[in-house]
Amino acid sequence: MHLLITLLLTIIGWQIMRILRVPAAPLLGPMLFIGAAEIMGLPISPLPNTVLLAVQLTLGLFVGVRIDREKIEFLKQGMLIPSLLVVGWTIVFTLAPILLLTYTTNFDLATILFGATPGGMAEMSIIALNYNADIAVVSLLQFMRLVMVLILVPLIAAKVIKVEDKKVGAIESAADSEVVEKQDLRASLQIIGSGLLIGGLSIYLGFPAGGIIGTSIGVGAASIYLGKRVELPGYFLKIAQLGIGLTIGTQFRPDTVTAFLSLMIPGMLFSILVVLGSVILAIILGQLTKWDLSTTLLCTAPAGVSQMIMVASDLGVDMVKVTYFHVLRLMTIYLIISQIYQWYLH
Repeated sequence: MHLLITLLLTIIGWQIMRILRVPAAPLLGPMLFIGAAEIMGLPISPLPNTVLLAVQLTLGLFVGVRIDREKIEFLKQGMLIPSLLVVGWTIVFTLAPILLLTYTTNFDLATILFGATPGGMAEMSIIALNYNADIAVVSLLQFMRLVMVLILVPLIAAKVIKVEDKKVGAIESAADSEVVEKQDLRASLQIIGSGLLIGGLSIYLGFPAGGIIGTSIGVGAASIYLGKRVELPGYFLKIAQLGIGLTIGTQFRPDTVTAFLSLMIPGMLFSILVVLGSVILAIILGQLTKWDLSTTLLCTAPAGVSQMIMVASDLGVDMVKVTYFHVLRLMTIYLIISQIYQWYLH
């Protein structure tokens, strides 16, 4: 019964957002409706971990099928300076929210450090556990940032796309590859199987966002090697979007409102500052790469890889570019910033 209520609210939220023409409706609709239900204490059933892993693998497949020789060559050309910019910006601009929270709250340093860093909510909370930080505050700050990004960035990007007069539809390039024919089951199984194998291995080894990154690399490599691509049914991606939106919504709690009110002013300022920083970075990145602002906005938005891939697909922005810069940002956070924190706090 709980699962039925959860699925019903998920679908209702999606359809209402779709009717209202809200960008990324399959993601935002479930997130807001399930979140409201959690706050009101309704019986909500979270998705099992196996389903969430399947969602990661599905997202990886959709990114991977868009990788071909032309895109690889394109990303190899002139990406050094933009990549260094994103790495440096991620390190430096993380300090601004930290300073803001330091002067506007009474939380300890560990709580502020891991709450203000634009990484994943679960990942930052797990790391913060080792330093006796206030996990509730860390999670709430991460959550406020995520919600702010997922509401503002798609709206901004959608407005920008209208100005740019772009058609909403995924960017495709098929220069050196042909779409696999329906009857070519062997090639399809080889490409999809390669992605799922690498993705599963990445999850097992504990790589950040391993299901998405590993699967996309496996599919892309197999597609390039065979010289063919696979077309996947679009409803798979919609289902994955609904799953992620539902999962984010279950992070709301009845006491979330009380905690939010106590953190409202510094938390909102922190979230707005992070979004503003990402917009500035998007403008600079656009000048360097000559990409559309709608593309660079999603490349620099401080949210998770999975969420931004979904928004990119919904708005017709190149998911390969978005994935590249989000993986780069996450690697900077996990391999550099987190290590600096751990060294400093010790």
